[in-house]
Amino acid sequence: MKVIKPTPGRVVWFFQNRKDAENSVQPQAALVAFVLNDRCVNLMLVDPCGDSTPKLSVKLLQEGDEPPTDGRGFACWMPFQKQ
Repeated sequence: MKVIKPTPGRVVWFFQNRKDAENSVQPQAALVAFVLNDRCVNLMLVDPCGDSTPKLSVKLLQEGDEPPTDGRGFACWMPFQKQ
């Protein structure tokens, strides 16, 4: 399994929940603000109007990880970043 090391300033996608990801709802852009570990980060979410909101302790999916089923949001790498 390939693990991409998150670093501050990287851009990732954020989904509000698993259902949105499965239904191809457009993700929010998110900037990694702080790295807690390879699978948990603090984010600055950018909404469709360009306003930002902090989101703390967000699960960052790595290759092979399943989205959470608890209804919490999660971040993931964009397809080109996984290549």
